[in-house]
Amino acid sequence: MSTQGCQFTGAAGQVKADAAGRMEVRWDRALPGGASHSVRARRRTWGVALALVLVCLLALPPLAPAEAIPLPAPAVAPDAPGDEYWAAGFHQSGIDDFVLALAVDQDGSLYVGGRFTTVGNIQASRVARWDGRLWHPLGSGLNSWVYALAIGPDGFLYAGGTFFQSGATPMSGITRWDGTQWHSLGSGMNDEVYALAFGPDGSLYAGGRFTMAGGVAASYIARWDGQDWYPVGSGMERPYGGVYALAFGPDGSLYAGGWFDSAGGAEAANIARWDGAQWRPLGSGMNSGVYALTVAADGLLYAGGFFDTAGGIDVDYIASWDGVQWTRLGEGTSSATYALALGTDGSLYAGGNVFMARWDGSQWHDLGIGSNPNVEALAVGPDASLYAGGRFTSAGGVDARRIARWDGYHWHPIGELVGSGIDGPVRVLAFGPDGSLYAGGYFSKAGGVAVSNIARWDGARWHPLGAGINGDVFALAFGGDGTLYAGGKFSAAGEVAANSIARWDGAQWYPLGDGVWGSHPAGYPTVIALAILPNGSLYVGGHFFIAGGIDSPYIARWDGAQWHPVGNQISSEVHALAVGPDGSLYAGCRLNVKRWDGLQWHTLGAGIPGQINALAVGGHDTLYAGGRFFTAGGAPANFIARWSGDQWHSLGSGMNMFVQSLAVGPDAALYAGGYFTAAGGAEASYIARWSGGQWYPLGTGMNYVVETLVVKPDASLYAGGHFTTAGDKASSHIALWTREAMMVPAAWFPLVPISQ
Repeated sequence: MSTQGCQFTGAAGQVKADAAGRMEVRWDRALPGGASHSVRARRRTWGVALALVLVCLLALPPLAPAEAIPLPAPAVAPDAPGDEYWAAGFHQSGIDDFVLALAVDQDGSLYVGGRFTTVGNIQASRVARWDGRLWHPLGSGLNSWVYALAIGPDGFLYAGGTFFQSGATPMSGITRWDGTQWHSLGSGMNDEVYALAFGPDGSLYAGGRFTMAGGVAASYIARWDGQDWYPVGSGMERPYGGVYALAFGPDGSLYAGGWFDSAGGAEAANIARWDGAQWRPLGSGMNSGVYALTVAADGLLYAGGFFDTAGGIDVDYIASWDGVQWTRLGEGTSSATYALALGTDGSLYAGGNVFMARWDGSQWHDLGIGSNPNVEALAVGPDASLYAGGRFTSAGGVDARRIARWDGYHWHPIGELVGSGIDGPVRVLAFGPDGSLYAGGYFSKAGGVAVSNIARWDGARWHPLGAGINGDVFALAFGGDGTLYAGGKFSAAGEVAANSIARWDGAQWYPLGDGVWGSHPAGYPTVIALAILPNGSLYVGGHFFIAGGIDSPYIARWDGAQWHPVGNQISSEVHALAVGPDGSLYAGCRLNVKRWDGLQWHTLGAGIPGQINALAVGGHDTLYAGGRFFTAGGAPANFIARWSGDQWHSLGSGMNMFVQSLAVGPDAALYAGGYFTAAGGAEASYIARWSGGQWYPLGTGMNYVVETLVVKPDASLYAGGHFTTAGDKASSHIALWTREAMMVPAAWFPLVPISQ
């Protein structure tokens, strides 16, 4: 092999029953051409279910043993066979992403909208309902962010945002949920909807950035009478502006706030009133955007936003309007105000950028939500409870991910008990000698347990590794003596300084000499890959130039006491390392894969023109490479290729996007994860399996990127990444695929009783 230099970076049938007495019967029937057809039946009564079972047994061949059930066909439907093999239990309590809107109906059900995809242990796309005990999805949800929610006089839920469909049904920024399905409101809007409010006559008013509503010109605001859209006067004007807040007064006046310079052709600085015939300014208005409005029973208007003056007076992000003038509310709020709500006692609640407070009419009271990210939405329930939603992960020292309830004295989380999910991206997984699973990445909690970017799963609970690591963890490897090595982008492990590489002996962390550095001590080194050879030497790859004070660009060796360079032919970041059966070390990065025989580097074939993100060694000395490339050795490869010892080969038609991770199972099957949504030309969402010369999906896969994969000796597969769902399960950043349907033990922690 050449030693030239290279540039681098880095079936049958199935019956299931649940605790409620529901049974599900599923069978796969072979169709011409080798395709399959999946049929499901579900009934609540045992008698009907048993009858269905008998029908299935008479109509089909005998059931095959579990291990003989064939893999799902490559092309899968949303409810395709396979999702039952994704384990339940790796969810988190609360909500997985921002909450931007809240609404409470007359029976106390809480509706939540935002940009999330899971709520507690269920999938719920951007909108969900809490009934006081459980979370519920609203059909198939919506396909993009929800900014506004409102309950209509008909009792139905209305939503506005950036979405354009629910399932296969078009929805242009606004929609109605009747308790069973979503309905469009005419042809909707041509841009985002940020605010909704119902008038005294039952008409719905919508504000946002749109200029058309139902095909009619409507500048930032429009009215829906149940059949058609109408403009509200000539609307508002300002380049790149919009209406962000709406509220009705007791006299029927409509107040609109946002970013605009005029309303109805007249000057109006970011706030205006519609009297049913024309727009009117409110004094000289505000000097910046208005994001929240609410009106008290006596007609007093409260406004919050980014402004610090209202009517020419200093107000600090919040003010009141009595119909004549603007008034400051005490010392104002500490930062921009995003949400307002009136309590049943007349108190004003305000939330915003790192604050939550109550105004009693004369002074402010801090509600102690803590130094958390933004409160974006507020709503008050019939029992006087205040609900807050936003970007926060705790409230008043209580774990409360993006949603919390204030009872007048304390904050409470909303939802079920804590599952075993992780609260941030998992970048690397590895099994220890005792069979425990170790996870590294960028996260602070695992199964509700405080951990710092690294944790251990014993099959039932997560455990911290001392004080953890103070930055991103990208690589893990175990030595023959059971020592765990962790690499990434950090400066401390536990209580000791450790420059991007550290060692855990089961009790405490240790540095590896001076670790690795950039081109000088002020550089930004990152360890991306680790590998341990049979002789115990640790090889470290990544983006660095110095190891232990020695020039060793992109790759170095630690012998247990000191650092050594590894040849001098690696000229850009090493993103992947793997050890062959003969003890050879393989390194992958930007333009090639190379093999280190202990003395020198050898290039594998004619090169791979792209970045190598992952390497895995299979049987018969086969090496797999995945990354960001279209060809390997001059032949088409599409992000994944196989090295047979003398040349590169494609794996079918490859993927439609980058491969980030690879793992080989005990049955020699290859698993791939990454950014792709198709493998071998068929749907495979972010994860796929290569076996028998064909790509197969793993159920319906994930909802976002898979960054790491590892297979146990029993062939069960763990995946980590940026996803929050795996198949039909809520699975927060970590998932388990098995050949038997199961639920992983959850790390349960009691929260407050539902009645509190």
